[in-house]
Formats: sequence, structure tokens, C-alpha cells
Amino acid sequence: MKTAVLFDLDQTLLDTSALADARARGDWDYALSNLASVKPFFTPGSPLPHQMPGVLHGMGHPVAIVTSSPGRYARPLLAKFQVHCDALVAYEDTSAHKPDPDPLNEALRRLGTNASNAYYVGDAVDDFAASYNAGIRSIGAGWNPEVDGLWQTAADILLYDTNPLLNPDSLPRCGYVAEVLAAGLQPLMHRGSFLRSKSSSAIGLGRYFPTADARHGSHVLSGLILKLKGNDEHSPMFGAAVANYVAFGLSPQPDFATCVPPKPSQDRIRFAKTLEHMKTYVPGVAIYPDGMRATREVEDYKHTRRDERAALVQGAFESKYAWGKKDVLLLDDVFTSGSTTDECARVLINSNAANVRTVCISVDQNVMNTRRCPNCSRVLKVYTNRRDDSHFWGCPNYFTPINCRYKTSYDG
Repeated sequence: MKTAVLFDLDQTLLDTSALADARARGDWDYALSNLASVKPFFTPGSPLPHQMPGVLHGMGHPVAIVTSSPGRYARPLLAKFQVHCDALVAYEDTSAHKPDPDPLNEALRRLGTNASNAYYVGDAVDDFAASYNAGIRSIGAGWNPEVDGLWQTAADILLYDTNPLLNPDSLPRCGYVAEVLAAGLQPLMHRGSFLRSKSSSAIGLGRYFPTADARHGSHVLSGLILKLKGNDEHSPMFGAAVANYVAFGLSPQPDFATCVPPKPSQDRIRFAKTLEHMKTYVPGVAIYPDGMRATREVEDYKHTRRDERAALVQGAFESKYAWGKKDVLLLDDVFTSGSTTDECARVLINSNAANVRTVCISVDQNVMNTRRCPNCSRVLKVYTNRRDDSHFWGCPNYFTPINCRYKTSYDG
């Protein structure tokens, strides 16, 4: 059977942002009476997202739409835009909902296929979590600009247009460039080969799953990142990943490249070999692995809250060179809060760099929740206490007739 492709509906196939408030409060009568406010997403040079289910169906691929909206809203909306699907799984079709895997599993059952033969295209963390829980590879709908804000809860693949979906067999090569290379594949370069953030100018070449995350053990790049701390065995691959970004994602190319320095107690510059291998692909970039120096040890950095790290690293670095009003590429291994790279970039600018482009081999991902309610087995969700804005894990069945009231403290 050909690869199956499953799609979310709202904010993935169609721009329903004008109905966001109505959908959030469950006012489906209002939503139905205002379908005229729904717009297509435009992806120049490729089929529009809402056209893709029909295109894929015509190519023989099983197609399903999986939505947390009710069928009485989804069906008229799909009909209005002539969206074809082989199966529609709406809110009322399962007792559990995303991020629980039940809706995706139901779609697979109706299509007569399995998780290893499917992708799910969505725009939200719950979509990606449901994919993970169902064992389906997730695709972020980058044509929705909000998806760029999810770079620390990223999908397995990020697409900004629909063209790669026309050849699902090539999708593994459309992942983040460092992850594709780590898997031993040749990347198909496109805008989604890199991770971008709305809150940081840094670029990520892949994802890093911490050891507390169940995905860490099977994620090749995460394991190689840890090995980089001790040896240069995989520096050719890392260098190729950085070079792909310089060649494809940067214009103009930087004049120089340097890296976040080691601690004063460490002699080894762990990115030196990576930069050397990068230079074999982009010889026009002069490399200075020793371009920065740490002036002091930063104590207990990893155990400090992310929002407090900037103060901790202030004044902890200095530049060894004046950069002559030239553009500098700054390399680090894992982006977590951005405090270290932001401080290094500030020092480089103060040392006469014209511009600093920060690239991180990977972006630290928030731990994917697989916690389940001990009372009713639903996947727990993070809720906000409206009285003090604190967070807690709670059972989604609190809002159903089951009225399960299980909750526990949030440690994320």
C-alpha cells in the first residue's frame, strides 16, 4: 500500500483563524454561520494545502483528516472548499482526543494501514504529540506562521510548501539537515531543513532530545551530540550540516566562523574539527576556532532556570580578535535558552563584527509528555490555574461526563 497521509483541519488545511475564539469556546453554531471568514493558505509554486488531500488521493495514497472539531462543522467546511478525503475522524468519533493517539489510530484503522506507513500533517503541539503517541511521523505545516514558534516542540519534518508531499517516499530526506545526515541520508535542501524561532535569531540544524525524553534513545543526532563532547569522530557530518546551512540558508555568506569557547578548565575546542570540515565545502569562509575565550567558570548553569541564565553568563566571554566590520558565523552544539550564544554574539559585535549569525547543531526539545492519568489512562495535559497563572498536569476527562479530577504538579 502507498504511504498514507493524515491531515489536521483547522490552521493546517485551511486558515480558520477568524473562528479561533468560537472554536475555543465550542460555539459551533457561530462557526457554521461564519464559514465565509475561512480562507485558504497560499503556498506559491505548489498545490494549496486544502488541495493536497485530493491530489494525493488521485495518486493512490490513502488520505484522512483528523480533527478535534465536530463533524457537523468539519463536513460543511470540507464541502465548501471541495476537500477530498477517504476518512474523516472528528471529535465525536473517539472518546479520547489529541494528544491521545486514539483519533490517529482510528484513522489508520479506517484506511486499513499502519503507523509506520503514515505521516500526520498538523500545526500544533497536540498534533505532534498525538503523532508521537501513535508512532506516526509528524509534519509541521509551516505555511501557518505560528508553527515557527514551536521550534522547541518541533515536528519530525517541517514544510513551508506542499511540494515534498507529492513524493512521500522522499520525505525522510526532507527532515532537518543534521538529522538527515546523521541518519546516513543525503538531504533534500529546502527552507524547512532548518529550525527557526520567532524569539531568537539563532538557526537550528536539528533537534536534541534530553535524556529524560523517551525519544532520546532512538534519536541518532541526540546521541552524536553527546559524543561530540568527548571526541571528533562525527565532526565530518557536523561540518557538512553547517556547510549546508552556509551554502543554502545564508546570503551573503559570512567572512569568518568561530564558536562558543570551552570552559577555562577545558583545553579541547570541541568545534575545531567541525569548522575545519565545514571549510572544505565553503572554502571562502575563514575559520577561527579560538576566536573566543571564556574568562571564568559559570557555576551550575544547567541547573539554573532558563530565564535567569542571561545574568549568569554576562561578562563570561571575550573575543580574541577584532573582526574588521566583517560578518561572523557563531557555532554552538545545543540551543536551550540562547543565553550563551546571545552573550557571545554581543561580545563579537563589541569587537567590531558587522553581523553575527548564530547556528546551533541542534535545538533542545521540551520533553514530550507520555504521562497518563492513573485513574482513567488518558494522556495528561498541561493546564493553567487562572488564579495565579501556575501550571499543573491534569486529566482531560475533567471536562467530560467522567469528571476525572486527577492532577499533579508540573515540573516542566
